[in-house]
Amino acid sequence: MKIKDLSKREFICRDGEEITVNVLSKNTVHLVTYRLDQSAGSLAQGQPLTFTLDQATADPSFLTVGFHFSGKGDGAYAIKIIGDPGEDTFQEIYRQNHVPVLFDHFTFDIWP
Repeated sequence: MKIKDLSKREFICRDGEEITVNVLSKNTVHLVTYRLDQSAGSLAQGQPLTFTLDQATADPSFLTVGFHFSGKGDGAYAIKIIGDPGEDTFQEIYRQNHVPVLFDHFTFDIWP
């Protein structure tokens, strides 16, 4: 996985590449939801989301992650997205800032 456009959360990946998304929470009840192409679910604390890119079924693949907050406003989530060893890693911290939920969208383009 290589970062194509950081501001747009766009990545260039190879067909068959395994992508792993890890999310950790701090000062909030952990509630992370996601939608990956046509599937959806939630992630428990310490439970990674791992998926394999398949150009025949989805090109590009779209991932939306929802970070749900509880409490007074000092909660945060740290996300880390990795692909093939030795390539780029995406890391970001999402802070509550007095909103109940934040969403971010990621695009995984498959290139030969």
